[in-house]
Amino acid sequence: MVNKFVQNKYKDNSYLEDEVFNALELANQDNSPDKINGSIGSLYDENNSLVAFHSFYYNFRQLSNIQMAPYSSPRGIPEFIDAIGLNLFAGFVKYYNGFVTPGSTLALYMAISNFVKEGDFVLIPDIAWSTYETIIQESHAQVKTYEMFQNNEGTFIDLIKQIKELSQSQKQIVIIINSPGHNPTGFSYSTVQWLELIAFLNTIKENIILINDVAYIDYAYSSTSKKYFKYFEASNDNIVPIVTYSCSKSFSIYGLRLGVLFVIKRNNELINAFIRSAQGIYSASNTGAQLALIETLKKEQYKKERKEYINLLSRRKDLFITKANELNIPYYPHNEGFFITVPLKNKIIEINNYLIKNHIYLVVIKQGLRIALSSVSLNKIEPLLIKIKEALDEFK
Repeated sequence: MVNKFVQNKYKDNSYLEDEVFNALELANQDNSPDKINGSIGSLYDENNSLVAFHSFYYNFRQLSNIQMAPYSSPRGIPEFIDAIGLNLFAGFVKYYNGFVTPGSTLALYMAISNFVKEGDFVLIPDIAWSTYETIIQESHAQVKTYEMFQNNEGTFIDLIKQIKELSQSQKQIVIIINSPGHNPTGFSYSTVQWLELIAFLNTIKENIILINDVAYIDYAYSSTSKKYFKYFEASNDNIVPIVTYSCSKSFSIYGLRLGVLFVIKRNNELINAFIRSAQGIYSASNTGAQLALIETLKKEQYKKERKEYINLLSRRKDLFITKANELNIPYYPHNEGFFITVPLKNKIIEINNYLIKNHIYLVVIKQGLRIALSSVSLNKIEPLLIKIKEALDEFK
């Protein structure tokens, strides 16, 4: 029963459950040497230690107490916004407004809550990070999903269909697209697909709030992975492209909580609206982390460190896909990023419980089991897949 004091926005107690932390808690209680923890959405090295980029933490420790103690402005430190924007957009976007938040989750919350009214539908992928739904419900809006994959290929076909239908009843439509490195599949839309989507959106008369969640973009493999950003500037005036960026992921500073919301429009009124919201929600973001990242991005060491782990993720992905194919284990289309997902329609809980009994911890989602390649070392990928195959055969 929901606590009688809570003004609950949810239909049941599901908001009390978090499958990621449930799996993590079970894994932490398991001391078996055979344990494989594929539930953690953080980057771990081959010694199963959490990665903490020296390039950042060296600069962080150089800060004095007096430098770290003051409040940042609600918008954030301008030099920090400029440094992140230059790193993120890589010259593909000429103009943007940035706004700093305590983590990219709050950037998403700000982007959604400021653009919906009660009862509006927000379009999200049918396979998605469950927190999207929570944020939408917290904003008194409703979830409407679009199909990400058709014939085992990523596509915007159903999203376009849903936008056409929703434009008949809503004058403003909020859309979330998580790419590159989609959580939980690791799929990335191509530059051509983005071009075609923006071309379609330019035919729509209703206001479009296009939220691009790029939490894993700095672990994309391709040198052209950011090229699609240039199409955002070619969008019509009724389209507001918003990019939410995770410093937590990109710089391994998960506990310091820092994100940035970028608006790809010359519209200071939008930023002022975010400032008003911030003053009533969290006031300001982490000053010390912003100052340290300004210095970190001035040097090449960070790029070298990150490249090392991009290469490691690529090796883990290649090994996973090779062995999964050998064992006939299905997986959703995957390009890059922290996660890959095995699709399941039936007996997901039974299969997951079988794996737990064998000291394997993954994350249950509606469409299957999410595996964090970010936290599974190379020597554990084949044993993991062998057990998954056993479980699939056991519960056919």
